Amino acid sequence: DMLPEAVRPMAAKHLAANIEKYGHITTGFLGTPYICHVLTEFGYNDLAYKLLLRDQYPGWLYPVTMGATTIWERWNSMMPDRTIPDNGMNSFNHYSFGAVGQWMIANSLGIDRDPSKPGFEHFILKPEADPTGQMKWAKGWYDTPYGRISSSWKLVGDKVEYEFTIPEGCTATLRIPGIPEQELGAGSYRF
Repeated sequence: DMLPEAVRPMAAKHLAANIEKYGHITTGFLGTPYICHVLTEFGYNDLAYKLLLRDQYPGWLYPVTMGATTIWERWNSMMPDRTIPDNGMNSFNHYSFGAVGQWMIANSLGIDRDPSKPGFEHFILKPEADPTGQMKWAKGWYDTPYGRISSSWKLVGDKVEYEFTIPEGCTATLRIPGIPEQELGAGSYRF
């Protein structure tokens, strides 16, 4: 929200063009936590998933292809030949690029805060399945003071199936394409 509202769509368009040009993320530590959120907000969810699922350097899945079980401080903490660069800073357990996890919870799983009701007493359920079709399912949860919210989706043929659990004491606004927006109370749901 640093830019005036009127120019934000154009800035997002330039960001999307930059990603298309390079084929990968080009932000540093400060921009990385926001890039997928901005892309999704302005209609470039396909590019957000493209960044999430990139398994080459630089990309979130590149460390996984190298055997990582933690999040690295640098995209190139280990090179493809498995050498470790001596660059003065190189942690193999660092929060920096892990910020994409918040986007995954809020957008892929669709468990998002309602700013008018802090603490997830009321929240938004708006899962965004991968429009590229590369990611076939997502399943996860978020533990709140009220209990565990769970969300999952999976592609079944050309349809998406959703499952949610809302803990006691909570309500949620469901926003899924093709289904009328509705308020849900505590319980388990399938759509």
